[in-house]
Amino acid sequence: MWLVYIVKDVLGLDPDKDNVCCRGSIDFIDDEIKIDEGGSAYFRFDTESAWCDQRKMFYLLSEKFDVEVHFITEEFGCGIWEKTDGCDRWFPECYLLDDTEDDMNYYDTFDQFAEAFEELCGEKPEKFEDAEDILSRHNLDERVFVHEIEYTSLSDF
Repeated sequence: MWLVYIVKDVLGLDPDKDNVCCRGSIDFIDDEIKIDEGGSAYFRFDTESAWCDQRKMFYLLSEKFDVEVHFITEEFGCGIWEKTDGCDRWFPECYLLDDTEDDMNYYDTFDQFAEAFEELCGEKPEKFEDAEDILSRHNLDERVFVHEIEYTSLSDF
């Protein structure tokens, strides 16, 4: 289930020589292919990696098999929260509220995020950029973290 095997065996590339980041593994894969209401076939799999997303590997897979690939990535240590699903069809999540003492939750809209944020600290942000200042004023900035998941292109590596 190592991603390096996908690069070597499926794509026929040398990760080092061809500069394809593939550190990590597949943690979950659907048992069957599903069909959506529009007749498109799809399946889901989850990977665990470190330091960066595996964008180039996914891009090369999409090119080789002529399929769409969408992913969401979070890398807390490097501060990366991105997704390649610009229309929010597969990954509608746009905001992350991480209370390290309680729970981590994703929200599709700013309004959903702002309501949950207000329940947590008693003050509702008017825009996402206000959240960190509010956390600081309530002495929650060492315990609660907020992130906006930004769109990025699959081919932007």
